[in-house]
Amino acid sequence: MKSLLILLISLASLPASAAGEASFKTCESESFLALSVARNYLLGGKKEAVTPYLSDSAFDQALAEQLFRQAEAGELKHHSQFAADKLLACASREGVALEQTKTTVEACFVKVDVPFFLYLGKEEGLSKSDAIAKVERTLPDRNTFPSPLIAAVAERVFAASSVQQVQRSSRAMFWSCMYP
Repeated sequence: MKSLLILLISLASLPASAAGEASFKTCESESFLALSVARNYLLGGKKEAVTPYLSDSAFDQALAEQLFRQAEAGELKHHSQFAADKLLACASREGVALEQTKTTVEACFVKVDVPFFLYLGKEEGLSKSDAIAKVERTLPDRNTFPSPLIAAVAERVFAASSVQQVQRSSRAMFWSCMYP
């Protein structure tokens, strides 16, 4: 509940106009799509891991082409980098003031790996405690991924009745990191 309150307060400081809200949602959607496709591609190493999730829209196709080009050139070390670049580019284009450095944006996208990997564990049929243990092995940096954070997120992921609820939790986690 506390994190939800923090998120609501954080979001209150973002653009209040309808146009500002639409721009914010556009940037959020674009960056989370970038995060998902980059994660799938970098973890899977194949274009086929990405293309089923993209539409035929010009934006989606350009996003995929840029991802493949940057990854093949060795320019991407982590999927959070691609998502951060997309969020910052969109914010600049749409006039959304994020007031965060690229380093902070990347770090916040990195944290979204916690619900992602917990959800994978849940989908694999793991118990909550086994999923937590697997995530702790997958994401071993306790400074970035403290065990209490993983356990708290696991409560939400395992209580979620749909992937959409997990996605909402991921977005809330991201924005509460951006505006603590």
